[in-house]
Amino acid sequence: MNQTIRRAAVLAILALVLSACAGSGAFTYSARDNDPTDLARAFALESSPAAGTPRNSLGRPLAFLVTAGPVDGRKLLAWDLDAKQLLWKVSAKVTSRVVVGSKIVAAREGANTIVARSVTDGRALWSHQLPENSTFLGAAADGEQVFYVRRLDGARRSWSLVALGPGGSVNWTADAPGTLGTPAARGGLVYMPFLTQWLAILDAKTGKQVARLLQKDEALNFVRTTSDGVFYGSKGIFLLDEHSFHGTRGDATYGGAVLPDELRAVYHSDSFSEVQAGYSAFDRNRVLWRAFGDKNGLRFQDDLAVLLTYRFFFAFDATSGALRWVHNHARHDVVSAEHVGSVIAYVSLEGEIGALDVKTGALAFQQKVGERLIGATFDADGFGAVAKTPPPTATEGLASIVWDRDARFGAVKLYAITALGRLGGAGVTEALLRVILDETTAQPVSQKAAEVLIARKDAEALPLLLAALAPRYDFLEGTKPRAVDVVARALGAIGRTEAVPALLAHLANPETSLGVAKEILSALGDIGAGGGENALPALRTFLLVYRTDPALDSNTSVLTAAIDALLRLGGGAGRETVAFVAGDAGTQPRVADAARRALAKTNAPATAAPTAPTPTPAE
Repeated sequence: MNQTIRRAAVLAILALVLSACAGSGAFTYSARDNDPTDLARAFALESSPAAGTPRNSLGRPLAFLVTAGPVDGRKLLAWDLDAKQLLWKVSAKVTSRVVVGSKIVAAREGANTIVARSVTDGRALWSHQLPENSTFLGAAADGEQVFYVRRLDGARRSWSLVALGPGGSVNWTADAPGTLGTPAARGGLVYMPFLTQWLAILDAKTGKQVARLLQKDEALNFVRTTSDGVFYGSKGIFLLDEHSFHGTRGDATYGGAVLPDELRAVYHSDSFSEVQAGYSAFDRNRVLWRAFGDKNGLRFQDDLAVLLTYRFFFAFDATSGALRWVHNHARHDVVSAEHVGSVIAYVSLEGEIGALDVKTGALAFQQKVGERLIGATFDADGFGAVAKTPPPTATEGLASIVWDRDARFGAVKLYAITALGRLGGAGVTEALLRVILDETTAQPVSQKAAEVLIARKDAEALPLLLAALAPRYDFLEGTKPRAVDVVARALGAIGRTEAVPALLAHLANPETSLGVAKEILSALGDIGAGGGENALPALRTFLLVYRTDPALDSNTSVLTAAIDALLRLGGGAGRETVAFVAGDAGTQPRVADAARRALAKTNAPATAAPTAPTPTPAE
């Protein structure tokens, strides 16, 4: 081979290598970013889908369900939400999210095969084998094309976006020098998160880059397409529009919902997470939303964001953060849910499929599929259903969560208790008491319920609180009062004298512990002078009896509570008793010190009375 031929061969081989490495040339570090002309060209190329219509060519609102169990035994089901019946069911070893095009649904099946199936009947149309040593990172579909991202895990990692056409042939490949996220596609364009900084927009037919956005002040870890538009972001949500070329939150159509800090709020799956390429815990903990843009920026449909956490749905006013409604899906985790327009469609682990009215949380329908499920993809834009029964009140919904026996949801229950505390009505106190009086309640939940109950100062709930004090210690009957200390504090905060007899009855009971007695004494002091006439004899007797007890010299808090209550309620007689305790030699030293300090705060003399105060016969 002469030198000319050898050089030509080398150049040809180099060209092939560079072509294989560069693919379509869509992802480079030196591409043009944030060009408004490029962005306008992308908008002109896109064929926007009709609003409120499914992607599939049947035009039916469908849910594609993946059954649980070993991979070899899994099935893929198509469920018609409108007809409320099974459309088809096939055996399919699905190991990723299902994506939906016009005539196809596709997913990874097994370890490394992408299979496209007919929307009409679920039969396999074609398959595509992933290369060896590659990792599947997610897919999207548009029309009859499937776009997937793979990572080659050799000595040096590399990423590629691959476009598959009808028959499973590779239409084009776009290689990247850094991490690619899960793609999204709509109307002839593919939207690609790149290196958590860029959103690349590619022509679906050629793989050529049409435009690229560099986000300057927020990481980009998701892109989502609906019939409403294209959305991207991480902490918040950007709408892709003519303002997006600025690359900053302040200049773009951007927003987020006001949501409670206590609950995990994620707007979309992380495109760069390998785990989230399949159905995962993310699907059970996410914000369900639809949005649009106007002159004021990004707006949420119905000004509403619905937060799903495992079995519980919380709907919040997106602007104020006020709780609108609550739904508790009893017993079984919701494994997938989607805001499809006027309803939230969902499926549960145990094969329940249903819908909630977005505005009210009312259950529109629920039925059994007959299979346990690990996840679902909804292609049901525009689907609606009319609820036939009124939804539970916010109090009822929150209370059902607080009372729920599932021990996994401590943080959710703590939030529900806090939210209950912001509502009015005796039903709130009833719910909180039920938690506090149940000895099986987890300690953090019980403590939070106690804090909220006391802080409410709900005088209308006085009968419920007094009823909680009615049980007595009875060995034969097996009864005993519960949470007397908490109820006492709540009664003290309300400050009504009707509570004094019930509190005194527990104070006089020898079964009442000193710790509980302390809270009762403090409550009597908080109730004030109006109850002093009834409480004073008992307070005096309690202090005089226990002032000499050596066991209380190291822990004077209970007697300090008695001293403080006497000084607040007892007038001259109360100060006389405290003065005697402060000066009498028989009083334990630390108790005497506590009495003197209390007297000093009231500017009352700490001299001893000539004789100990005489208890009345009633004592």
